[in-house]
Amino acid sequence: MIPQRGEHDIEYQLTFSGSNFIFHDSRGIEAGSEDELKAVKEFIQKREQLVDLKDQLHVIWYSFLVSLQIDTTYFIC
Repeated sequence: MIPQRGEHDIEYQLTFSGSNFIFHDSRGIEAGSEDELKAVKEFIQKREQLVDLKDQLHVIWYSFLVSLQIDTTYFIC
């Protein structure tokens, strides 16, 4: 079973107690999704212009789905 894509706002900050990390989740970049790619590019460009280190983008985590011939699906991060 392939998980369904959710609705995400890349500008929304996700935080977790006990962690200093701030996460931003995009909806994803699917083949042919020019609007989503544009939103991610604009977010990255905006963050690279920020002066304060705490506001800058430090890591981009790219995950993708892999289906194997044995009818098993994995997330690769």
